[in-house]
Amino acid sequence: MRNYIIPCLSLLLGLFLFSFQTPQTSNMSDTYKKEWARIDSLEQEGLPKSALQEVEQLYQRAKQEQNHAQVVKTLLYRSKYQSQLEENGMVKVIFRLEEEAASEDFPVQPIMYSILGELYRNYLDANYWKSGFEINPT
Repeated sequence: MRNYIIPCLSLLLGLFLFSFQTPQTSNMSDTYKKEWARIDSLEQEGLPKSALQEVEQLYQRAKQEQNHAQVVKTLLYRSKYQSQLEENGMVKVIFRLEEEAASEDFPVQPIMYSILGELYRNYLDANYWKSGFEINPT
């Protein structure tokens, strides 16, 4: 009987603590959902510059709140809008992502380096002819 008391108390304590976090988490995700809906509507209206400004604000907030999933999502959206809006946008996105990846910690940094690797590959695929590489299968 005594062997069951400690696990039961641990379970009850865990449920008690979890019940306090759930409303806060759902409120936070609701506010992010509303902001993402606004960003998507700006994109649908053909306003990528306005959408980029909204993404920048959301990025700052997510970084301050240490919401890692939202940080990564905002980085992806910001990269998309910057590459569309700016001349040599892909190069600027790569340099900015390199700087930010170096300053991030564990949960975000490996994801950022993976995204960075994908951007390198996409850039090379689009601009291999500029690099002077000659592909000769023989």
